Amino acid sequence: MILRRLIAAGALSALFAGLIAVIRAAPADDGGLRRFMADVAACIAAEPCELGFGLGEGTLDTLNEFARHHPWVTRARFSRGMDSDSGYLTWDWSGAQPPQIAGDSQGGLWVQRGVVRSAIIPTTIRLGDLWVSMPPPDDIQLYGASVQPQRVYLLLDYFDGLLRAEATLYCPVRPEAYWHAAVKFVIGRRVVGVQPPEGWQPGWGAC
Repeated sequence: MILRRLIAAGALSALFAGLIAVIRAAPADDGGLRRFMADVAACIAAEPCELGFGLGEGTLDTLNEFARHHPWVTRARFSRGMDSDSGYLTWDWSGAQPPQIAGDSQGGLWVQRGVVRSAIIPTTIRLGDLWVSMPPPDDIQLYGASVQPQRVYLLLDYFDGLLRAEATLYCPVRPEAYWHAAVKFVIGRRVVGVQPPEGWQPGWGAC
């Protein structure tokens, strides 16, 4: 069992190393998008990254340092969970963050038993730019929502489900809206095949 886990961990590390290399090797004339995506991949692999956290790593003390001293972060708030070392850290952006991060929406880290389990990073990245800059996603889902105003969610999963790019589009949806929609990153949850709780799969012409 231990050997199997070590083999699986080694395979996953090799996968991430290959993906990071592929992203970094792509042409650089993209406004820094590929560099930013390589940094996101490094965070997922718990390697040093500019975002300042690695999945499955850290303590509440190191997260406190992140919240107090990271140049991209300001006005951080921690909502403690049921356990003393669990909760949700949110923050505003200072303005020093890369242009790929949407400064008007909060970032967030979910901490469980003292380590980072997932993160939410709002971005200015257009879905079309992500599509042409990244390898093909592991999974693509399209769901509608019964809330008003009527909308659809387009979900793209990368890195074995550890990165989800979410785009929200409001009806009526035209083809060009998909290309220009900004995405939000949900990092760290193995979410392949999981739809939003309010989701339904629309038929043609539903939106």
